Amino acid sequence: MVDGGLLQRQAYSEKPPRHEYVLTNLGRSFRPVLLMLVAWGNENFAPEGRSVELVDPVTGLPVEPVLVDKATGRALAEGVKVVAGPAAEAALRRRLEQRKTL
Repeated sequence: MVDGGLLQRQAYSEKPPRHEYVLTNLGRSFRPVLLMLVAWGNENFAPEGRSVELVDPVTGLPVEPVLVDKATGRALAEGVKVVAGPAAEAALRRRLEQRKTL
């Protein structure tokens, strides 16, 4: 995660030498992905019950994250089409053109 730029290793003690790992801006931007993975895992891999819950820090009530379009606020559970971006190579463009939805 350090090599990938998500965490930065920082020394906090010289004797004995100790380090902590601090989130970078890139790491902080990955938080929504992690929250969605927690929710997905709770829904699909916790038949005995949730071992981790996501809660509102003010109310303490459970929250269920959803993916929404930033511009419209529309939930994106289904019906999203993946298309080639400006940097896509020809092979990727062909594969994506054959797909209907995500």
